[in-house]
Amino acid sequence: MMTMKKKKLLRTPTQDDLFMNEHQEKQKQQRIQRTVNNRFFVLFIVFFALILIIVSRLYSIQIVQHSHYTQMALTQFDETRYELPTRGEIIDRNGKVLVSNEERLSFIYLEPKNETPDTKWEKAVRFADAFSVDITTMTIRDKQDALIFIEPDLTNTLITDAEMEDYQNNLLNDNDLYRLKLSRIDDDLIGANLSQKELQQFYTYSKMQGAIGLDIVLKEDVTPKEVNVLLEHQNDFLGIEVRLNWDRVKSEDYDLQPILGEITTNRQGLLRDNYLSMQAADYKLNDRVGRSGLELTYEPILSGIRTKYSLTYSSDGLAQLTQQSSGRKGDTIHMTIDTDYQSNIQQIVEDYLIENAYGHAQEYFNQTYVVVSNPNNGEVLATVGVHIDDEGEIHYSPDGTYLNAFLVGSSIKGAVVYLALNEEIFDPGEIVIDEPLKIKDTPIKGSVNVLGAINDLTALSMSSNVYMFKTAIALGNAVYEYDEPLDIDTSAFGKIRSNFSQFGLGVETGLDVPKEETGYKSQSLLPGLLLDYVIGQYDSYTAMQLNQYVSTIANGEYRYKLRLVDHSFDSETGLINYQNPTTILNAIDNDMAMSRVQQGFRLCVTEGICSTFRNSQIPIAAKTGSAEDYYWDDNQQKQVKTTTNTLVAYAPYDNPEIAVSCIMPNFFNDESNAGFIPNGCLRVVDDIFNYHFEVSEP
Repeated sequence: MMTMKKKKLLRTPTQDDLFMNEHQEKQKQQRIQRTVNNRFFVLFIVFFALILIIVSRLYSIQIVQHSHYTQMALTQFDETRYELPTRGEIIDRNGKVLVSNEERLSFIYLEPKNETPDTKWEKAVRFADAFSVDITTMTIRDKQDALIFIEPDLTNTLITDAEMEDYQNNLLNDNDLYRLKLSRIDDDLIGANLSQKELQQFYTYSKMQGAIGLDIVLKEDVTPKEVNVLLEHQNDFLGIEVRLNWDRVKSEDYDLQPILGEITTNRQGLLRDNYLSMQAADYKLNDRVGRSGLELTYEPILSGIRTKYSLTYSSDGLAQLTQQSSGRKGDTIHMTIDTDYQSNIQQIVEDYLIENAYGHAQEYFNQTYVVVSNPNNGEVLATVGVHIDDEGEIHYSPDGTYLNAFLVGSSIKGAVVYLALNEEIFDPGEIVIDEPLKIKDTPIKGSVNVLGAINDLTALSMSSNVYMFKTAIALGNAVYEYDEPLDIDTSAFGKIRSNFSQFGLGVETGLDVPKEETGYKSQSLLPGLLLDYVIGQYDSYTAMQLNQYVSTIANGEYRYKLRLVDHSFDSETGLINYQNPTTILNAIDNDMAMSRVQQGFRLCVTEGICSTFRNSQIPIAAKTGSAEDYYWDDNQQKQVKTTTNTLVAYAPYDNPEIAVSCIMPNFFNDESNAGFIPNGCLRVVDDIFNYHFEVSEP
């Protein structure tokens, strides 16, 4: 019997069904929304609670417990102290002390734990009342801050109602108000409202405020009487102690101060240029360090080894230093300069200036620079700069020999002749016609006198400009025709500059000083200027560069680094622990060309324009130079054309002991029509040679 399957009938949804489904969906969405809202509310409460906790914690750290955490930071991150030992001395070639130290007592402030600004101010007031405080270094800004601190009500009146309203509306901030006050506080307002004693109090307080992480010198050159006062009232001056200190003392017998240099004061501290590297080397921000001269160059040697201390605090909050390792006095540096020799060279220059400066046709001549060196190792034996002002006062600038650059004229022609022979532009002894040259649209260019047939040697001895011009033209791959344009390959400028640098012209000499001038390097590449370049009328050079140049010619092969310091030694044992060695910067390869330059320099003395030296008992080789220049005349309010005299020389010719360079800027006034005036350097250098070989052996 078959079973019949029942068919499932599909019912069409009614309107009520649709309404019910929609209602259920809406309730579901409402439940989801309530869940989201509840969770968001919980998250908001948690977030708000966290914000309250953070703000509360920040307030506690920065406001309530500020002093506590400041002190914690101090002890946590600066648990050690380093103290500079006595600085090393500087002595001359013969052991004469030029810079030494003088011990003195000082008051040092080590900030006690939890010392508040109020207690610091009270202590500063007591200190200024009990001891004399030197405020000569107090700046106008320091005094303005003192008035704002001591007389706040007065300085608040300097702010107008409108400015205060802007401040309350957040248009101005605290720093803006501070700057407005500063702009309105002048010396008169300070003088009328602050006494010297109040300035001393604030000056002491401001020093103490900077004591975090540092041992602050409150007072130098303390007398025994002041020490007794401090010891008798120790409870009034907690954190202030007596410490043995030192100060730099320089010999007044010699005028080498700019070369020796200076050190910073405690207030100046580390130099901005290198304070990060010095801090990494355990220097404190207020340590006294070399700031110029040899004091700066040889800072690591002169400063010695620091004493290391650990910082702890006693139960009453006083800072205590416990030595962990002992330091050692700085080493003594030994100079190449014999100060007696330097003084005698300086006197020769000074005597000549006194006799000739501001004379007829020499009204702009008032300074001279001379360098004497050993051409065989780069030792500087003397560096002299003398200037006479218009009131007759004499000033010494031994550093002017490497900081002041001038056009030097023909004295650099030795390097040009070397270039001509080395590049095979001319052969040794080849005849060249010295004749006036005329380039289109330029004045005639030539030597002082028309020399006719010359060679490389007579080009130097008679100072031919034309030989140098023809060298430059050939180097620039140009063809000269009378009164026609000169098409020069400008790469010749670079070739000349590269050649000159082999001799030390236009580059650093390596002198052991913080900074030396390399001279002005002209950039114009006009053809006529190439001709000026080879006669010393394009780039400028220092007396120190000229000396390295002539020293290279003198020894015939090497350009040596120049140096003022030979070595240093342990101040206690005398053992040498640093040697500034003889250093070859580069070698001159063409022996033939160099030999011809040497012969030309010697011929300049025996038969040429350097014949002033002819009668000397010592065989001298030399080359003079004259450079056209300009001097601003304040009285006439115009540029006046002048001539600068230069000279390079060495002796003895066959076995050089010394090399000398001389520059006399603005030696005579070209517009005076006074006729021929001999090169002033000839006499000065002649006197130097006579002194060196007859009187002294440095």
